[in-house]
Order: sequence, then structure tokens, then C-alpha cells
Amino acid sequence: MLRAMDSPPPPASATRWLIPLLVLVAVAAGVAVGRTLFAEDRPAVADAAPSLLDAAPPELQGELAAPFAVELLGGGEFSLEEHLREDGRPVFLNLWASWCIPCRREFPAIDAAAARHPGTYFIGVAVQDDPVAAENFAEEMGVSFPLAIDESGSVENAYPAFGLPVSFIISGDGVILRQLFGEVDEAMIDAELATWFGG
Repeated sequence: MLRAMDSPPPPASATRWLIPLLVLVAVAAGVAVGRTLFAEDRPAVADAAPSLLDAAPPELQGELAAPFAVELLGGGEFSLEEHLREDGRPVFLNLWASWCIPCRREFPAIDAAAARHPGTYFIGVAVQDDPVAAENFAEEMGVSFPLAIDESGSVENAYPAFGLPVSFIISGDGVILRQLFGEVDEAMIDAELATWFGG
């Protein structure tokens, strides 16, 4: 016989759903507390910065090439403005970095194209790179076209891109004719130079 203060144990069916319900309530409470604690540190969706995936690289084709000057790794200096004034050959400007795997793959192709197209001045400039690592990379690759390091950041600022490698074909009168994003091969370089300069 049960006393008045005693209560009967809950039926087995109630126990089956009571524990999952308590777990669900605890999880929901934890999520709510977390949102409250970290809401101040997160910008609102409307204020969040746009994703790089939604942005497009700047379109420089048809623009005048920005002047720049860099110290060449083999000694001497290359000035785009001076080159165009005194030499007049179009320029194939390649931006690279020692940590960039596609840059490593395309260097032999650029080197071979440079040997076949003496009417175009080829130059590679390391950007976003450690100078020592860039010098070691240049020595390892052993290419014949001139290389430099953009230690001041002026080349990267003048020729921005959202990834490496990127190459620019600049006419003899200083106009950017073409931007080539990503890895290039010999056939691509040959075709581009033939399109713009014939031969």
C-alpha cells in the first residue's frame, strides 16, 4: 500500500522520450548562449566584407602600363619607362613567387619562349615573397630571362591580381595588351605574341 507522500514511478514509455527531450533542451540553450556571447565579435551579415570569390581581378587590358623599376637578380636595374623609351621592344611581364607551384611549372616554358622571341623583352618579378626564398628559387630554376624581386611592393600594387602566376603583355608604346591569369605554356605564349606582334 502506497503512502500519500510516495508517488508511483513514471511509466517506461515516459522515460524513453524524457531523456532525449532534456538533451535537446540543453543543446538549444547552449546554442543560444553561444550566439549571445560571440555576437559582438561578428559583423552583421550586411556589414561583412565581400568574399574574394565574388570579386573579379582588375581589368587592365587597354590601360597604360604603370611605370616601375626593380633591381635585377643578376645585377643592374630594369625600368619599364626607360626600357620603352630606349629599347622599344614589347614586354612580357611575369609575376611569380617561390612558394607558387604553377610558377615553378611554367618557368621552363617562359624561358624557352623568351629564347624563341628575341623581339620581346621577358622579365619575371617575384611578388609576395621572401627575398632569400625568391633568390634561392631563381638560382634553382636557372632561367636565362631576367628576374627581379618586388621588395617595395610597387609592382604588385601597380599590377594587382588575386593569384599567381599572372603575366602581362605590354606593347612597345606602353599599353597593356593582355593579362594572362594562371599557368602559361609555350604554345600559349607563342599564340599570344603572334596575335599581337605577328610572326
